[in-house]
Amino acid sequence: MDLTRRFFLLGTTALGLLAAEEALAASRRRSQGRRSSPSRSRRGRGGKAEKSATAPEPPKKPAGQTLRIPELVTLKDGETYTLTVKRGEATFMPEKPVPVTGYNGGYLGPAFKFVRGTAPVLRLVNELDRATNVHWHGLIAPGAAGGGPLPVLEPGASADIRITVDQNAATLWYHAQMPGWQAIDLTAGLAGLALVEDTAAASLGLPSDWGVDDIPLLIQDREFDDAGNPVYARTADVVEHGFRGRRILVNGTLDAVAAVPQRLVRLRIVNGSSARVYRIYFADERAFKLIATDGGFLPTPVDADTVGIAPGERIEILVDFADGGTALMSTPDDHELRAGTRTVKVADVLTAPFRICAFHTERDGKPSAKVPAKLAPAPVADPASAVRRRRFVLQLGGAVALSASSAHSATAGSEAAPEEMPVMAINGKTYDPTRIDEEVALGTTEIWDIVAPEMSYPFHLQGAQFRVLSEDGGIPKIWNRGVKDTVLVENSTSLLVTFTKPAGRDAPYLYHCQILEHADAGMIGTFTVT
Repeated sequence: MDLTRRFFLLGTTALGLLAAEEALAASRRRSQGRRSSPSRSRRGRGGKAEKSATAPEPPKKPAGQTLRIPELVTLKDGETYTLTVKRGEATFMPEKPVPVTGYNGGYLGPAFKFVRGTAPVLRLVNELDRATNVHWHGLIAPGAAGGGPLPVLEPGASADIRITVDQNAATLWYHAQMPGWQAIDLTAGLAGLALVEDTAAASLGLPSDWGVDDIPLLIQDREFDDAGNPVYARTADVVEHGFRGRRILVNGTLDAVAAVPQRLVRLRIVNGSSARVYRIYFADERAFKLIATDGGFLPTPVDADTVGIAPGERIEILVDFADGGTALMSTPDDHELRAGTRTVKVADVLTAPFRICAFHTERDGKPSAKVPAKLAPAPVADPASAVRRRRFVLQLGGAVALSASSAHSATAGSEAAPEEMPVMAINGKTYDPTRIDEEVALGTTEIWDIVAPEMSYPFHLQGAQFRVLSEDGGIPKIWNRGVKDTVLVENSTSLLVTFTKPAGRDAPYLYHCQILEHADAGMIGTFTVT
């Protein structure tokens, strides 16, 4: 489909959505500007908080299902942990168990704790009837040792990989990365959480009781059929724009509700969706402290009341629940499609702010942690240290006809019909696993300019970390000022990348769009570090 026809079709759709766009204007402004202070909105004319004539009733627990907390497995030095890819069962809707594909047989695998300075062994076993692999998103390791996607495992095969943990404390995640299957596998359940701990993080006194005051939130959007199955169809529109669902899962829990102590709580938030960008805030507009992004801690906590998080990105925030519970919210993910001077707004399937997870408080009698004044020093982002500058243009290309068998569907027996599918490219080239696109010298620093002429793309770089030098020629957003490995490129973004781990031609790193439909359609490049 050429751009002229694409804009005609989208334009007629957009005309019917203008009213919805106006209704959403205030919601979009919420993600761009400051909100009024909740404390000020509850004050009387004298500046003092108004008191109720009667004692308030205890808050009721919000409706929903109890948030699942994944098992946390600490990987010990030299020990082997087996992670098996196989069919299993999960229940998203009450009393409606459905088949899923996951690690160790459930929807989402266990959470792994890597400890800096150790070298555990992960054994991946494939019990599926097709090939699979795993990518440790955010792990800084050699290409052959977990930094890139694990070598492809055929049915019945297994592989051991020794991971030498050599990076700062951070929140990571993992997921299957088979080209053409990434979005399907994520829908089926092939993902999980991971984190790195080190002595510096342990000395900060942050909330660290897993599932109590240190709570992981892996966020995904889904659609479900009447039987409770998550469904996904790879249509041309989905490939072009990415999948966006109407229902929100957190740690595999639909309509999640979490109990939190009435004190300071740490939330580790991972965007595990295939395309949706979340612009998160709390329903009562309370402020919070942003303390970490993809690569670990910021130098100091940053005050915020709204943070954007694109697919593949991670953030950590500190929230004070001393005054009671609230709900984590997001605004709809409207996006643009551009061609030259023409721009079309593509509306989200969700047309109003929506709840991600509700929180209700419980007293546990334990003292609250304190917000540290300082967290971790950040490396200096010095553009003069770069030895080379490269340019990467992320492109929505032409279309090719796909057979029904290649237009995969997440639900058995519901294959998408044959149709022309968009092809994605970087610098005019679609993904070829036999080709090396870039060669980088080990131990060097480069500037990578990422350009997104047609729409916003979350860009992920494997095996290395970067600092964002600029976004659209200006200073980075507050959530893009730390150490990163994934960033949402709205028009153009310049990155200062340091390459500290090797990757040879037999196990190269990838750079790609983190909208998984785009990666599946070819928006992937390969590079070596030698």
